[in-house]
Amino acid sequence: MADWREIFENTSRLLNKEILKFLTGGMVRATRRSTELVRFSVTVGASLAQMTTFRIGGVAGLFVEPLDQKSLESFIQFLREIGSPWRLLGGGSNLLVANRFFPEPIISLRRCASFIEVMSETDDVVVIRVGGGVKTRTLLNYCVRRGLSGCEFLAGIPATLGGAVFMNAGTSDGTMQDIVDSVTVIDRDKGMLKLRQGQGADFHPLYRSSGIANGSVVYDARLKLRKNSPEKIRGKICSIMKRRLATQPIGMPSAGCVFKNPSSDLPAGLLIDHCGLKGFRIGGAEISRKHANWIINTGGASYNDVVTLMALIKDRVYEQFTVKLEEEVQCWD
Repeated sequence: MADWREIFENTSRLLNKEILKFLTGGMVRATRRSTELVRFSVTVGASLAQMTTFRIGGVAGLFVEPLDQKSLESFIQFLREIGSPWRLLGGGSNLLVANRFFPEPIISLRRCASFIEVMSETDDVVVIRVGGGVKTRTLLNYCVRRGLSGCEFLAGIPATLGGAVFMNAGTSDGTMQDIVDSVTVIDRDKGMLKLRQGQGADFHPLYRSSGIANGSVVYDARLKLRKNSPEKIRGKICSIMKRRLATQPIGMPSAGCVFKNPSSDLPAGLLIDHCGLKGFRIGGAEISRKHANWIINTGGASYNDVVTLMALIKDRVYEQFTVKLEEEVQCWD
């Protein structure tokens, strides 16, 4: 296993000094028009393995948590002005991270976008505004308490709202596009934008894609939900979780389904299973015996173990079925 303390000490010189000065050089930043207060929580040398459900990954030189919307916008604008790359980390549930040092800032919304509030309500429908940093489990608990139905399909998906919206997360029980009314994003070039679905929409969700431009930060989303009894909502969530526990290796370190389904009637897991690959292993990475489209970390799996296994799966499926599988999991190499 890599000695990340030594790696960090040897590569900390790669951290951008302008960014460090911006984050730590004082709380008040003078702008052309005004003086604004920007606030951050900054961790130097954060373990990315601890922030992903795969439990694989290296070290973030700078893990930055803006404490409010203004600070988030200010930081992204600053990074744009100096031409610095950056990455956004949500729940880390659909992500495979390389075992290396990442000198670019890794931004999290979990402190500045952790709100849930009611925006409008009728006899049947409630529209809530949910911050991009809210965990799906937190959202589901809120919906059960308030008697709001529509999010139950998220049961067992360990994402944040922002990540779930951006990838149009879902299962056979539903997808984010079924409940999203509008989304507030921070565009890398245009700043804060409000995007709508529906007629004359600004974005058009597809299978495992929201249609929102890459590089945009989903700051919040308005969800249109229906009223129902907490008992019925809880019962549906329990039913979904029972089915998932029976068919998926829930609880093992993984990133969920690795590949997109080629079509609605041709699941990737079925193709992989027919290739006889369940249980096949490279290093600490193993194709689940319970669900062939899941790769699990049996302990000590590396980034290279997983990507090598993914390549083998793609080759075998193509050789046998002439079907090209497309990754669902995102990779930081």
